Amino acid sequence: MPAARFLFDGRPDISPPRLLLLDFDGVLADFHHPTLVTQLARQLGRDPAVVEAALRRAAASPSTAGALPWQWLGEQLQQALGAEQWLQARLAATSLRQECRWLLQQLRGDCALAVLSNNPQLLAGPIAQALALPGLDASRVLTSAALGLRKPDPACFQRALQQLEGEPASTLFIDNLFVNVRGARAAGLMADTAHHTQSLRRVLRRFGLLR
Repeated sequence: MPAARFLFDGRPDISPPRLLLLDFDGVLADFHHPTLVTQLARQLGRDPAVVEAALRRAAASPSTAGALPWQWLGEQLQQALGAEQWLQARLAATSLRQECRWLLQQLRGDCALAVLSNNPQLLAGPIAQALALPGLDASRVLTSAALGLRKPDPACFQRALQQLEGEPASTLFIDNLFVNVRGARAAGLMADTAHHTQSLRRVLRRFGLLR
């Protein structure tokens, strides 16, 4: 009988996950907040400091929870801001990590892929288009806006898996924030953190997901 293999943390080896669920910002892409502020200020013809202050007020207000960012920012500034204007600014502030995208192209063929983000639903299509990975279309980019729940709420992960028809015990979730990893584990998923290509590669290799 062959000896059991062990992962580096001492846990007995397990079958590779059948579903890989990834965060976007901080794992697959970098988000530069100052660029977002600058882009929005330019579009609105406002001082960047005024836009930054409005963003901070909106983020701190319970009344904006679940609201669309272009709507609550427009309300704070008392100025109309369209969804496309916000999207252009958000995309300008987002830089895809091409090395991470290349790494995902090395996944085992029997592992499905999906994204779970606290971003608005408006970003689902652009995220899928930017990643351009087999089997990952906009329907598999799940957002808190569409789910009606946000990470790290364990119910957010449960609802995501219902939509993806995945099982918690065979799903690996990766995020750059440990608070979200804790939420995923509370929902029964395998979960770990990754902050750059090297750490993402380590996690994928540890769970046997790379070809």
